[in-house]
Amino acid sequence: MSLWDNEFFGHSLNEAAKLIGKDPEELKKDPLTNIRGGAALLKKLYGENSKPEGTTGKDIESWRYAMAEYVGIPEPDLKQRFGLEVYEHMNKGYHQFGIEWNARAVNLDPMRAEVKKLVEAEEKKREEKMRAAGLLDDASPGESTKPAVKNIASLSPQNKIEAPTMTGQYASAPMPATTNRGLWWLLGVLAVLLFGTLLAFLRKTGQNRSEPP
Repeated sequence: MSLWDNEFFGHSLNEAAKLIGKDPEELKKDPLTNIRGGAALLKKLYGENSKPEGTTGKDIESWRYAMAEYVGIPEPDLKQRFGLEVYEHMNKGYHQFGIEWNARAVNLDPMRAEVKKLVEAEEKKREEKMRAAGLLDDASPGESTKPAVKNIASLSPQNKIEAPTMTGQYASAPMPATTNRGLWWLLGVLAVLLFGTLLAFLRKTGQNRSEPP
């Protein structure tokens, strides 16, 4: 259920295990225990986070913020893009490789507008940080308004921005480019299957009400 225990995506595996009174190793080895832990964590995040404007507890769209938090991506724009991808695939359905997910209409327009605004704001923040660190040149008159990236190798050490690093078993794993649409498509498919499994489990066991996990 995409439960993690590392420095980049966080320690949702340990939190999920604690919520259902199990050892994290049990969640790694037993699929049902893993699903129970994921469902308990998603329910907890749903209760802790605000709901998207215009939604109620009866709306499937009300789970978007909880789903975005669940995946563990630290950047606010990236995790909200991921959450939007879940609903894009939910709206279209998926029927490949033996996976049968029937389309379910969702209200995408407010999500798209909100995520677009957030992405633009975060990109502006990153651009300002890069300019302050000397990584960007302002466009010259008559040229494109898109800032030009300086040669990072020529910058002094104090002006360089270090990329985030991971430790342990993930230390050698390259981080994928966030602009790779093929990657986002795959992540979206996986996410909607994950989301569907967790919601189905919650509904089947009555955990979407007041019962404990």
